[in-house]
Amino acid sequence: MTTYKIGSTGQGVKDLQNWLNRFGFNNGTTLKVDGQYGQITANAVKSFQAHEHIVQDGICGPVTLGYMYDYGKSHSTSSSTSTNTTVSADLQKYLVATKNCQVTNTTIVAVSKSIVNGCTTTRQKAEALFNWVRNNTDYSWYSNTKYGALKEYQIRKGNCVDMSHLCNALARAAGIPARYRHVSAKFSSGTFGHVVAQFYVNGSWLTADATSNNNSLGVVKNWTLAYSDKNKSIKGTYAELPF
Repeated sequence: MTTYKIGSTGQGVKDLQNWLNRFGFNNGTTLKVDGQYGQITANAVKSFQAHEHIVQDGICGPVTLGYMYDYGKSHSTSSSTSTNTTVSADLQKYLVATKNCQVTNTTIVAVSKSIVNGCTTTRQKAEALFNWVRNNTDYSWYSNTKYGALKEYQIRKGNCVDMSHLCNALARAAGIPARYRHVSAKFSSGTFGHVVAQFYVNGSWLTADATSNNNSLGVVKNWTLAYSDKNKSIKGTYAELPF
């Protein structure tokens, strides 16, 4: 999904400017529909982001576009904007930036875009993003969040939680809903609490556990659920991890 920011040009920017004017997110002044994404357009985008209580960075990426799509759909029967998305309203929370899942960070956005370049399907994008994290980061044991997605990308080393932050940030930046799952996992070394990322692909949640090179998207080989009762093994599923 395209990301618009200061310096962007073209028909997509015109569509965005028309949308902002149509729904009144123009700070009281009609935006000039010229296809030039300048500070005035960025400020209008911030106005919409503030209204929706999402990160106010003036960048119109997958998360903001998703919110715009839902807002336009609920406030009119038709829309002139090209910000279409197949992500349903109940999945929007799995695209949002959080403290440790910095979806709109320029580095995260650029890395995600580079990884999925050339991919034509959601499955291809999801696999490319997962494989990149698995192949380019090393596992290190410690409890809870220590780094978050951006620093995890920078140092390329972390535990299951920080690896999941990076997986989810890259996926969300590519417009793929991504969530966290906390489980009781049985490894060869014992049973432990474990966090994995999950990507929503073609109607299903696929586990993305980058802690082992033996794992692939949707396939986990280094652990099993600790209990036969699935509900007992799953500790929680989150859009934003609480630890």
